[in-house]
Amino acid sequence: MIPARLSQFPRLEIVGVAKDGLEAIELIRGLKPDLVTLDIRMPKMSGIEVLKALKAEGLEITVIVLSALTTEEARKKCLELGARHVFDKTLEFEKFTDVLADL
Repeated sequence: MIPARLSQFPRLEIVGVAKDGLEAIELIRGLKPDLVTLDIRMPKMSGIEVLKALKAEGLEITVIVLSALTTEEARKKCLELGARHVFDKTLEFEKFTDVLADL
């Protein structure tokens, strides 16, 4: 659903979509994208664990977290681990698209 909604941004090219956190790490390592969107709740490895792995490996990639699980604690943790933005996908999708429009 989200990749289809991103087609409104012609400057963005979707180079990969992961079905779980482990696949996300593999794709990020292999594709080295400029921008990654992560959900916090993913099978096999959470978005927070993905952020930890990216940070541990020193991968400098812009990460935007878009999740329905955006408690203050989760939001703070994501930002501490290097996410540039954290948005609630049910309430703040417009803010997310505003950020994408500015890229």
